[in-house]
Amino acid sequence: MRLKHGDKIVFDLQIHSRLLRVTLRAVPLHAFINNPELSTSDIETEFRSILDVFEDCLQKDEDITAARISEFHLLPRVQRWLRDDYVKTNIAKADKSDVIDLIKDTAARLDSSLISNPKSTHDKASGGQTIAPDQAVTKRRM
Repeated sequence: MRLKHGDKIVFDLQIHSRLLRVTLRAVPLHAFINNPELSTSDIETEFRSILDVFEDCLQKDEDITAARISEFHLLPRVQRWLRDDYVKTNIAKADKSDVIDLIKDTAARLDSSLISNPKSTHDKASGGQTIAPDQAVTKRRM
């Protein structure tokens, strides 16, 4: 959602990114698997990094690339790192199924944006060619 006054952008909010960030923050620490190789800080950093790239794609109207990032980078980590047996006890919290459903719904909505916004299909930074999601994440980290 973008609000402009003349040529100046007054307000810019990527609702898909915001929903994913808020939902991931709503997952309590004890809902993550116990992995000695990954600290909570590592997991948070990884999610933040992926969502930063995701948001960059949305800001550049690269909805299809953003959908692939959510499917091929965010979703597998959620599936791997969140416990299957955690059951939320508070409506303000999120569990694995909540996060997975949101990621899948977000990817589907972004994919459907091709119908209403044909310009959103390509990564403009790569000269109009579709960029692989792993390349997008790698580019961001450099």
